[in-house]
Amino acid sequence: MTQICAQDLLLCANGHTCDKEVIYHVASKQKITIDFDDELIADTKQKIVKMRAMAESGKIPLPLLTVLNAQTLFCRHMPSR
Repeated sequence: MTQICAQDLLLCANGHTCDKEVIYHVASKQKITIDFDDELIADTKQKIVKMRAMAESGKIPLPLLTVLNAQTLFCRHMPSR
């Protein structure tokens, strides 16, 4: 939800208005509505501040592949190495 809210914040910063988002999951044919309430927006802004601080510190976390478990590494959706 944080990623969707961050995208909404970018849209709002560029003159668009949006108070909710709908995500459609093809496999389950379900629609999930995300309401952009004050709590989600505050949480997203806090995470953005933390990510900026991490980027400015130069201490970037390890690549995702180094922390994935073995089952995920062999997932058919992962790019082959």
